[in-house]
Amino acid sequence: MTKQTYTLILLASLLNLPAADSSMADEVADNSPRNCITLRRIKSTRIVNDLNILFLTSGKTAYLNVLTEQCEGLSRYGQLQYRTTASSLCNLDTIQILTPGGFSGRSCPLRVFHPVNQKDALAILEGRPEQREPEAMPPAEVEDMNEESDESPD
Repeated sequence: MTKQTYTLILLASLLNLPAADSSMADEVADNSPRNCITLRRIKSTRIVNDLNILFLTSGKTAYLNVLTEQCEGLSRYGQLQYRTTASSLCNLDTIQILTPGGFSGRSCPLRVFHPVNQKDALAILEGRPEQREPEAMPPAEVEDMNEESDESPD
């Protein structure tokens, strides 16, 4: 290919950037858990405890990842690393604890990423998750199984 062709391809891809940003806005608006979050959106990572990691992203949404099991040493050492070959960090990836001196420690698998708003993210970091009132459930109807039915079988 010629230099002009490469330039045209580069310009065309740059013109598509606003479309990518609008799709990221749609991603933030959806409050359902996600399997992956885009690496370039991750601004910082906060270790809450040995079971929870908060991924702070650009925009108004952060993502809480609740690990499958306690990742011992995570909060004690307070540093982690992750590697991925894709442009996203996913629930199939692992984090690795960094011990003093930058040595690699235990690896722990990630799970789904739960979106949280800024208020909830601050509450999580301060160790006081927001208390939510349970939704009222309608009373269960009790059915007497010993009574005979008024309907006769055909």
